[in-house]
Amino acid sequence: KDLEEITCTYGEKFDMLNLQFIQRSKRYYNMDPASIYALLIPMNYKLKKEEITALVEAPSYEEGRRIFQKTWYGSKYEQLTVANLEEFYNHIHRTILEKEAHRNPYSVAIIYSYLYNKEHEVNRLTIAIECVRYGVQHDEAMRYWAQAQAAQQQSELPQAADILYQFTPSSATNPCRYGMEDL
Repeated sequence: KDLEEITCTYGEKFDMLNLQFIQRSKRYYNMDPASIYALLIPMNYKLKKEEITALVEAPSYEEGRRIFQKTWYGSKYEQLTVANLEEFYNHIHRTILEKEAHRNPYSVAIIYSYLYNKEHEVNRLTIAIECVRYGVQHDEAMRYWAQAQAAQQQSELPQAADILYQFTPSSATNPCRYGMEDL
């Protein structure tokens, strides 16, 4: 039972990370296919090897988007596009962890969910510290908090999870996000 939960949770995580690596490598770094293959996690769950190969070898953004829409993730999550892949990764991962933890609260999924929540708590603290470090004005920082809370309230997660995720800024709206390439 635990193996199934770990396979589901990590499988989707690795698939989404591979999709992100492919997208970033092509969009920001114009890497050749051989270099992209070296970055990928050598495990796939719902993505087929042929789909990964087609995405890596796609000659254009439009072709990659067309291929992506035919994958399991492209068909299951219609609102998921190559452009919002990074933001949607966190939503999908969080949703899977919450679902698995609620479905079987005496499994390893609850431990993984707890560690995931703690990781994001540390990230939120890091963001707050960076906002102070880079001199983001109080009003602007509070707007980030309000935007994150509004986005969280629209989520389908249970209320307990809403409390844990009070501040989850998107990289598109938050200039002081930890690890952002623009800094």
